[in-house]
Amino acid sequence: MKFPKIYIVIPIIILIGIVVFLVFRGDSAISFFGKKAPSNTEEMEKSVEISQKQMSALVFGTKKTESENVVHIIIQSYLNMTILDPELEVKSFKLTNFKGSSKAGDLILVHPTDYTINTAGRSFLYTDMTTELKNDDVLNYKSGGNTISYNVVSEPGKYNEVRKDSYLMPNFSILIRNLGTVDVESILERDSVFDGSKYLQYLGLTPSDLETSFQFDIVVEFENGKSYSKRFVGNLDTEGLTKEYSITFDLQTL
Repeated sequence: MKFPKIYIVIPIIILIGIVVFLVFRGDSAISFFGKKAPSNTEEMEKSVEISQKQMSALVFGTKKTESENVVHIIIQSYLNMTILDPELEVKSFKLTNFKGSSKAGDLILVHPTDYTINTAGRSFLYTDMTTELKNDDVLNYKSGGNTISYNVVSEPGKYNEVRKDSYLMPNFSILIRNLGTVDVESILERDSVFDGSKYLQYLGLTPSDLETSFQFDIVVEFENGKSYSKRFVGNLDTEGLTKEYSITFDLQTL
């Protein structure tokens, strides 16, 4: 027995409607990667304030040969969470459930290290900056996984540490590596000058070529047994990055 096509189409339309509703519903919605976002009690939502939720993106190159540079993008965190309840003290702090995809290249989560914050400078991989970041360092970098567990201390002095109270500023980065190779010598012969801020133009990449999305959860457990969780979702401002080699963009929360 064959059913009329209308009876097949209607359930599909209903299913699509349910998915759209879940995506835009709010704290309990699923994200674009399909997993349900964490939720908090009303008390905890009022106890923790997200005072900054931004990322910066920078295009940079590493030397492959004397005449060739490999192009990458580093996305760095500017996340600040303020604890409004003075009675709350952090027991553990995690970034977890990281997921992401990029049309531009290989996307991975860069874990912060125990490198000292007060040092004059650091590399994009949270290592010593006294020597140039090598191409192999970037291409062979292995992420520690999709979860970062931070050390909770009274006064952070290292990149893998967060405070136990007041305000929480986790360090982490997202690397999109190996977008392509630029022939520096050929550009110098053609233009008489090489401009490191024009890597994407040299590669001929458009905003659609750079489409990148990612998400992660921040999970904070407190000494009194209470907890706070929040999902952050990011979409790289590809239009901005093709115009400026360094940009800042906002994250969304679910």
